Amino acid sequence: MSVNGSTVSFTVSFGPGNEGTYTRPVGFTVRQLIDDVEIKSDLGHGANTKANIDNVTQPDATTIRDGDVVTLQSVANSKA
Repeated sequence: MSVNGSTVSFTVSFGPGNEGTYTRPVGFTVRQLIDDVEIKSDLGHGANTKANIDNVTQPDATTIRDGDVVTLQSVANSKA
């Protein structure tokens, strides 16, 4: 839960059985989550990742809300 409204707590999963709960400042975005060194180290995802909240892919600028459950998925490289 939020502490004095200055942080948000959320759960992130990547792959089966690989999940963690994190607390970050209010205003923390999907892009910040994907790039976060601690979360990357814990879950093992790469930079080419998308984030889903409630089964909807989120843009990088989406703000993570307190209590969100974020599912990360690797995105396949495409050749133009």
